[in-house]
Amino acid sequence: MKKIFATGLVLFLALAMSYSIISTSYAIPLEDNRYEEYIALSEYVDATKIEKLRTVNLNQYSLDELEALIAEQMEIQAIAATIAVSAEELGWTAESSTMIDAQVEWWTAYALTQIYKNQYDIKYEELEMAKWDAKRAVYPAATEIWLYMKELGWNDYVCAGIMGNLMTEVGGQTLNIRYKTDYNGYYGMCMWSKKYCSQIVGADLEGQCNYLRNTIKKEIDTFGSHYRAGFNFNSFLNLTNEKDAALAFAKAYERCGTGGYDKRQNNATVAYNYFVN
Repeated sequence: MKKIFATGLVLFLALAMSYSIISTSYAIPLEDNRYEEYIALSEYVDATKIEKLRTVNLNQYSLDELEALIAEQMEIQAIAATIAVSAEELGWTAESSTMIDAQVEWWTAYALTQIYKNQYDIKYEELEMAKWDAKRAVYPAATEIWLYMKELGWNDYVCAGIMGNLMTEVGGQTLNIRYKTDYNGYYGMCMWSKKYCSQIVGADLEGQCNYLRNTIKKEIDTFGSHYRAGFNFNSFLNLTNEKDAALAFAKAYERCGTGGYDKRQNNATVAYNYFVN
């Protein structure tokens, strides 16, 4: 989809800069379609075609169907632009019926493209929310931790590598993260030492996520060599394999015993498959 939308934007900008038949447009915010504003994009928009969509339930369309509708309208834009350019090269004026028809076709297709794209974005957001609600219902803590890490901009492999370690620390090798675990001098989802990390004791899930965020760079920068020479937090963030990320986090942040590395790595793959695939 992003490629399709980018192509349309390039076409629009190219026409806007190169040909007098295109006037200035404005963006319409993401929300329920407001057809009057799409009609107002240009005097050349065919209002009857836009109004006709009022009787159509756009929610019925799947993402694939909306993508196909967007591609169809963008093809109409391309054809209309070609006609307009050819007419201009032949010396036809902007007032000629061919040029006016081309403008109507282009602007109407552009407006329809924006309507379908807006609906696509709404549909995508709804499906994403439903997907994460379903995951949260099964593994609430793990899902919240995953989403927190993604908000930080960490890639899926890094998130899965960290999660694989948490699954070993307090999940019993599952995604059922018992983040309130308090055992034998250690506390929380990473089993932080209560002696050296006393401020984390009793913290809720958000507090623990914040603590991880605030300490991970210093820890991995300091102990990254336990994973490999010259390894630091930036190196960690650029890993592209969940098993590598799990091992790096185990060695540089958790600094746990060497006997359970394989479990942490296998857990990372489980987490990756659950949250990404």
